[in-house]
Amino acid sequence: MRMTVRVATIFTAALLVSSTAAVAGAQTATRGPGTREHAAAHGAERRERLRERFEHGTPEQKSWLKAYATERRQLHADVKAGKIDRKTAAAQLKAWRTTNKPPKSGAE
Repeated sequence: MRMTVRVATIFTAALLVSSTAAVAGAQTATRGPGTREHAAAHGAERRERLRERFEHGTPEQKSWLKAYATERRQLHADVKAGKIDRKTAAAQLKAWRTTNKPPKSGAE
């Protein structure tokens, strides 16, 4: 009986150590080197796609996007100045989008 308890204790300890190492390895794998470069490369692609969409938009869509960008910049400046917090800014931007629906494209 004592041998069974010892084996079970050793097995449990080994299992705990291996699962802790697996969790630690999983956490470092998602934050590994190269993440910034990957994000920068994909960020450039995303900006290019957005710029192309803006160039091919209707005049109504372009004016809406400019108004949205202006509102977003103003809220960003207010957050930076400490006038409002991020949650309030997010709620205000959401309310702005709700009251100012973006125009549909002619293709839809």
